[in-house]
Amino acid sequence: QLMISSGMEECIRWGSPCYRWNNQNVVGLAAFSQYTGIWFFQGSLLDDNAGYLMNAQEGKTHGMRQWRFTSIDQMQQAPILQYVEQAKKLAEEGVKSRVGVKVKEPILPDFLANVMHSEEALRTGWDSLPPGKKKELILWVQEAKKTETRDKRITGVVDIVRQRVLNNMKKRPGLD
Repeated sequence: QLMISSGMEECIRWGSPCYRWNNQNVVGLAAFSQYTGIWFFQGSLLDDNAGYLMNAQEGKTHGMRQWRFTSIDQMQQAPILQYVEQAKKLAEEGVKSRVGVKVKEPILPDFLANVMHSEEALRTGWDSLPPGKKKELILWVQEAKKTETRDKRITGVVDIVRQRVLNNMKKRPGLD
């Protein structure tokens, strides 16, 4: 009732109630034999001076934190709504935890490496892309079943990289 009264949208994720705000998962609930837990998807970013939140799976979860309750009295006395409001604000601002997230630099396949290294501007543009974007573009090209489709997608990647180079040039002082 508290989550719904806060204005969040209720849905079911991973077989449990989940509450969303600004199209983002904010809070999840789960009940176990020993406790009931409230999960804050961006909990590592919440102000938790009281120390209610914990990382349930050290080394596995990075930004998510949970709050465990063993009785209804604990829940009724806890400042849950304050934490929910903080979490909603983070969702509104689009803030995401990057704690412990390690994004590997993807390996550039030969068919793209040949194209990206054919011109200095393409190489520079490709190198300026974040690893996640590089991975997305590589997978998009690799998923093509036909040679013609793959070639069109390679052309599309070249266009994206060239556009990035142009946008970066426009941001430099003294250039139009």
